[in-house]
Amino acid sequence: MDPLLEAIGTFALNLLKT
Repeated sequence: MDPLLEAIGTFALNLLKT
């Protein structure tokens, strides 16, 4: 998996969790 894609995914998840 792309590290950049993984970072974006984690960022999106963090936004949804907040």
